[in-house]
Amino acid sequence: MITAMILTQEVLRLCDWIPHAVVPRKRNLITLMLDENELRKMREELSTEDVRRNFTAMLKGCKEVGMAMFVEEFSEIDNIARHLAQFQTTEQGLFNIHHEIIIHPRAYQQMLRCDRIQLVKVAEKIHVQGEIVKNDEKVVNKLRAAYRLVFNRRQSIYYRKLCITFGVDKIEQTEIAGIKIFDGIKPFEVIRLHQVFAGTCQNYNEHCVKFGREFAAKQGCKDVTEYCAAIEYAIICLNKVVKQKRRDDSSRNKQKTEVYRKAALDELLTPGNENFVEFEAEFKDLQQQCTDYNDEVMPNLMFANAMAAAYHYKKHKKSDENLRQYLERAISITSGQTASEMKCMWTQEGSTIVRQYICPDKTFAVRIDKPNHTSVIATMFVR
Repeated sequence: MITAMILTQEVLRLCDWIPHAVVPRKRNLITLMLDENELRKMREELSTEDVRRNFTAMLKGCKEVGMAMFVEEFSEIDNIARHLAQFQTTEQGLFNIHHEIIIHPRAYQQMLRCDRIQLVKVAEKIHVQGEIVKNDEKVVNKLRAAYRLVFNRRQSIYYRKLCITFGVDKIEQTEIAGIKIFDGIKPFEVIRLHQVFAGTCQNYNEHCVKFGREFAAKQGCKDVTEYCAAIEYAIICLNKVVKQKRRDDSSRNKQKTEVYRKAALDELLTPGNENFVEFEAEFKDLQQQCTDYNDEVMPNLMFANAMAAAYHYKKHKKSDENLRQYLERAISITSGQTASEMKCMWTQEGSTIVRQYICPDKTFAVRIDKPNHTSVIATMFVR
């Protein structure tokens, strides 16, 4: 199975090498890599026999590199059986390493060999110690940053913090406007929701969390993605009021941010508050503009939903850029038309591929290829 995963990763690299004129932008990388018929179709669409011969040679080279990587995996290991015994395979075919991290063989194999070794070693240390100690924190954070990995213990901590925030024993029990949108929540969604409260909401700041939840509860969110987008949009609005209150304070000694934040929260949550009504109307208008654009243009790529598009536009747009222009720029970059650099990576659970695009002007965008053979834009902004 490991060999197959390596070869899949090598096909991904092959797709990255082929000119965009050869690989239609609408094609999903997962479709290309996991369906041999798609690769054959790609070859047949090439214009000349010489080009098709080069394609075949490149694919053959990828497979040979993949086998070399497989051999390398065990070439310097004295006891292969002991090494493999550190892995358990779940019913879903994922690696469970020392009961500390669950990772798909694809995601594991795409890592550099030195990082794979480090991952297994640190997982063993954490298991023996019963916690992530300070000495291991640097390694864990490095692997998280490089490969978007989250250890089981971290995920459990995130889950408990979310339960406390919503006042429930299980996050799945939470109802938002009478709907259990977290029912069946997936591990990566737990992480995403935690990131919103830990990052956007200033480390679970009580005032940010309260306003974010109050605002999102009124937006008719149907899933975790929409709920996160609504909260993030709300915090942009809250921060705008906080800044205005700071500017309006004519006293010589300015108050701490939390004082202005509390005042802004009380004001915004007053029934019929003009700012709240305006923020909500703008959010709905941006969503409608996004929906109208989708209906008119029907692009191959788009943000996951209208709420996500509205939030990313509000936060990352250029000063003189309207929503349509922002969407067109995002689609152009994540279709590979204007990016100068593109990196691909399997997510930890191995179900999706994250493509990162970087443009000469430092614009950064992310596209996600899903297992249902669709793709969505995750974000776009200037670094």
